[in-house]
Amino acid sequence: MLQAQAIFFCEDVDEDGYPENESSSFTIGSDGGWLKVLVKLDDEVDCDKVKYVIYKVSRSGNEKDDGKYNVYAYDKYDNFLASGAVRTNFKD
Repeated sequence: MLQAQAIFFCEDVDEDGYPENESSSFTIGSDGGWLKVLVKLDDEVDCDKVKYVIYKVSRSGNEKDDGKYNVYAYDKYDNFLASGAVRTNFKD
């Protein structure tokens, strides 16, 4: 099994594979928004798909409410790759 490496939440990824405007918190306007998830590994993943499992996290830490999200990345064989947390704030 692969060891967890690094996961980044960012607005974009440059042509060299580095995150641009990386953050653990993003503000999304009333017209919507987006962010990118970049997983950096020491070794190549021998597959053509990666699965992301995303859970909303409540204030008490339960994975179900709005605002904070835990993100888990797995290869197509369900081997764990990386995980991280990101918060989204909504602005009217």
